[in-house]
Amino acid sequence: MKYHHLLLALFLMGLNLLSACKSPSAVYWVKSQKEKILLGHTSSKLLDNANTFPWYYYGKNAYHPNDSLVQNLKPLTDSLGVLIVAGTWCGDTQIELPKMMRLLQKLAINDSLIAIQLVDRNKQNRFFATKPIHVKAIPCFIFYKQGKEIGRIIEHPSVSFEADLLQILNNKQAF
Repeated sequence: MKYHHLLLALFLMGLNLLSACKSPSAVYWVKSQKEKILLGHTSSKLLDNANTFPWYYYGKNAYHPNDSLVQNLKPLTDSLGVLIVAGTWCGDTQIELPKMMRLLQKLAINDSLIAIQLVDRNKQNRFFATKPIHVKAIPCFIFYKQGKEIGRIIEHPSVSFEADLLQILNNKQAF
């Protein structure tokens, strides 16, 4: 099990190095006229385009995290790492990813500590497989402190992203 955590920590460090590049490393693929699918490691900047992904742009701008909970979270988020596994084709991703990204923005989490992996319907992309980290449903938001997984929010938060993250950071959630 420790081996998996070490591999995961190394993987996140590698993704962070990739995200330091000026252009995202995601692969864009159009499946049909109606569906735009993005695969690979990306950043929120690529998704934040009202013309390309209106669900992300408008969803992020429409979400207003609870300010009281955000203030409680801020002191706990120092060096918080986040791995997000999502799919631009997925309805749950289209609802929940913009909310999480708005919360992370409000918390001033450094972009280099956020890794977004966009996957296909088999929950993988060319360079990423979810089986080693046990992702069975998306979106999956995995939180890390000092390279160790401390909790997850899978598909939807139980209460709200702010409340669920506060539980995770206070070590009150079993995952």
